[in-house]
Amino acid sequence: MAVLRALGFQARTVRRSFYAESAFVVVEGVVTGAILGVLTTWLLYQNSPSFGSLNAAAS
Repeated sequence: MAVLRALGFQARTVRRSFYAESAFVVVEGVVTGAILGVLTTWLLYQNSPSFGSLNAAAS
């Protein structure tokens, strides 16, 4: 961030870019974690003999 200040950017602009980058990383982590969690759960359900008697499609 100091490089941006040295190049003449205002402190407010640098702060906003830092927050935007942090928010992007947070959203990326949440989406990746959710996808991996659902995928892992689905794979465990499909491949584990423990769930053989369960039928999620039946009402």
